[in-house]
Amino acid sequence: MTIALIALVVRDSAAAVEEQRKWHQQRAGFDLVGFVLVATFLGSLEIVLDRGLEDDWFGSSFISTVAIVCAAAFVLMIPWEMTRRDPAIDVRMVGTRQFGACFVVMLATGAILYATTQFLPRLVQEDLGYTATWAGLVLSPGGIVTMVMMFVAGRLVGKIQPKYLIVAGGLIIALSMYALTNVYSDVGFWFMARCRMLFGVGFPLIFVPITSASYDGIQPDKTGQASALINAARNTGGSIGISLISNVLWRREQLHQTRLVDQALPSSVQYQDTLH
Repeated sequence: MTIALIALVVRDSAAAVEEQRKWHQQRAGFDLVGFVLVATFLGSLEIVLDRGLEDDWFGSSFISTVAIVCAAAFVLMIPWEMTRRDPAIDVRMVGTRQFGACFVVMLATGAILYATTQFLPRLVQEDLGYTATWAGLVLSPGGIVTMVMMFVAGRLVGKIQPKYLIVAGGLIIALSMYALTNVYSDVGFWFMARCRMLFGVGFPLIFVPITSASYDGIQPDKTGQASALINAARNTGGSIGISLISNVLWRREQLHQTRLVDQALPSSVQYQDTLH
């Protein structure tokens, strides 16, 4: 519906239409090989990250095969895309200082955002006994703070250099993550909500300046490429973050279970009392 309304209301000028026509005539055509390589690389990477823990990572022949396909597609994609006049993805942009830095920071930000959004509700439901409704309400105050801070960060971008906003946002998010290290079994609702609200203050201070800085110095005909790469960085970072945290949690669970089993001696009085 939104796209249809935009198509009806927003009209390009005659000069813009003529410029687009000339641009399409100058294009060398659709980079089918590059598109297949990019799709294969990202698709294989998603499969490895999603199924790795479940299938015991490289102990599984399936995961090993998909990882080899992912690596091969990546190795072939870089030289192919760098030598095309009109590539599907202009990977040379990632090699520039400013856009490359924005890409890396967005990758890390996406990892933290998606990982915490997935595992915080699981934490409060599985370990603190929250219902699905209350688990959602834990995230709601942070969402409201994020929405408000988007407007604030948009105003600050024009007055403060993006690098200072990004540093401030990173420090605030770090404080939010550090606060979660104090979680214990009787922690209250507002403790979790405040941690998420603190995250909601820091996230827009990174997201908005990164989005703005990533387009700085980019040629007008490359803005679509910049948008695609930044979005890919956020989503791919999210997948990496979720997979990494899942693996860390699984290893820590194994460690604590091993320690508990070491203490479960049949001759122990506490062990016998628990059995009875």
